Amino acid sequence: MPSCLNRLLVVVTPKEPFAEWVARTDPEDKSPPTLADIRREPTAYLIEECDMENEYPRALKRHFRKVFENELAGWYTVEESWPKNRSFTMFKDWFDFSFVSMINDLADEPLLVEEFD
Repeated sequence: MPSCLNRLLVVVTPKEPFAEWVARTDPEDKSPPTLADIRREPTAYLIEECDMENEYPRALKRHFRKVFENELAGWYTVEESWPKNRSFTMFKDWFDFSFVSMINDLADEPLLVEEFD
């Protein structure tokens, strides 16, 4: 029997403003990735479970800074190149996101948690 995780999964997919930032952040890159390239592998995040679907955006809002920074760091680790004043409104302008509330673990191996700085 699969085990159900007590988490909400958020799939975050970059939009055009993010792709534009990637393209202008490294001026020496003569062939920056396209939006299609960047969107090819969206990132998934686990956040706390919510009882009601209308609570999902509020749960994401509690974590959007970490998500935003992780997405930026995935392309450039130099924080000085990151946009300033990253708000939840900017996050919504830069990323599409969707929620999955039913997460079933079908693997036989135990779930491993690796901590990153």
